[in-house]
Amino acid sequence: MCRPMFPRSSASSCRATPTRTSRSRLPPHARRSLQACVAAHRKVRGNRRVRGADAYTQHMTTSPYAVNVATLINRPGTMQEMQLSITVPERIGEGMIYFDTGAELEVELRLESLVDGVLATADVSGVLTGQCSRCLQDIEQPWSGNITELYTFENEEGTEYVVQQDLLDLEGPIRDAVVLDLPFQPLCEPGCLGLDPETGEKLTEPLPEPEDIIDPRWEQLKGLLESSDSVPSEQREDRA
Repeated sequence: MCRPMFPRSSASSCRATPTRTSRSRLPPHARRSLQACVAAHRKVRGNRRVRGADAYTQHMTTSPYAVNVATLINRPGTMQEMQLSITVPERIGEGMIYFDTGAELEVELRLESLVDGVLATADVSGVLTGQCSRCLQDIEQPWSGNITELYTFENEEGTEYVVQQDLLDLEGPIRDAVVLDLPFQPLCEPGCLGLDPETGEKLTEPLPEPEDIIDPRWEQLKGLLESSDSVPSEQREDRA
């Protein structure tokens, strides 16, 4: 029986086994680049964790709309009333009239503790600023409205506002109440006439009715009509 001169290698011995490159085998400049990338990735990942955990706390710490309700939690039937003066940190409203940054809002707030959350009821008032939609004059208009919102203790599906870290945020309800109630075309006065199209000045009296402009091509026809009207009716009957 003849045997092969060289033994047949097994399939497993022919497979390439992956090897992990040691950092010590990398050139110095490549090793430094790798270390820098790993450090940057760890820093970004750490920052993301901090943002995810502390974003709400950081926001509420600086937000003028934040209200602490620690004394109302797990105490159904408890009520608390307070008055707040809120300096608007960002403009409310995108139309021609709005609460600009720095505007003052007066809030008369009433908080009631329930089994599943805190019911917030508030009367809000302030002064809107903007421009007249007809004459573009700067205007100021007082505004008042009210909000009623339930802040739940559990963040369940379908809930819009939640008590988090003993704090509730009034910004959402106040912003919604203001934006939905803003006039689409604010006026400086009910009978504002707008601007003169020629001078650009504000009109104090209505413009005269414009005269009908006749096309020059019809001038001859107009002359014929006027001449026919000037002929006495008896002559027109004789001509007929």
